[in-house]
Amino acid sequence: MPDILPDYDITCGVSDGTFDFDAWIVVFDLPTSVADLPITNDIQVYPNPSKGSFTVESSLLKSACFVTLYAPDGKIVYKEKIAPSNNKYIVNTQHLNAGFYYLVVTDGEQLMRSSIIIE
Repeated sequence: MPDILPDYDITCGVSDGTFDFDAWIVVFDLPTSVADLPITNDIQVYPNPSKGSFTVESSLLKSACFVTLYAPDGKIVYKEKIAPSNNKYIVNTQHLNAGFYYLVVTDGEQLMRSSIIIE
């Protein structure tokens, strides 16, 4: 899976310009679940609910990217590298059980999240 979290540069020091390398605590506020990722308004998922397949559409779908579906417990139930056509991609979900799923689309730099209900 491509790296979907941002890179961070950390500069450490104190106000007087000295450094104490014996003890540093760095706290990152990173998502701990798919549900914590921000929802993107630049993505359309339809029909929703779906009965076997659905379309993902976004102006950000311009190059190869990954489409991943997660069950609410975080388990990956679908993952595919795609090459979108006309900013759209059709996801076949006939093999999935009915239920709620998180959808994550990423090209390694941008990340889009939405949700889908499979009937």
